[in-house]
Amino acid sequence: MIEDGAPALDVRSGEQFAAGYVPGSINIALAGQFATWAGTIVGINARPVLIADTEEQVQEARIRLARRRHRR
Repeated sequence: MIEDGAPALDVRSGEQFAAGYVPGSINIALAGQFATWAGTIVGINARPVLIADTEEQVQEARIRLARRRHRR
């Protein structure tokens, strides 16, 4: 998906991202204004590839991005 142009969004902490990351990925941690920043950086209608440590983080990111998309 990344090779086809989908943005890679790493939702881990900045410290975890700095320790190792997928080349070309963008780090926006789940803390704070995650959905606002993600919408601004990758686009509100983007369907990013989510990179996380746990399935729970992936689900949280999906929910927050979906809420942001529906609020506009």
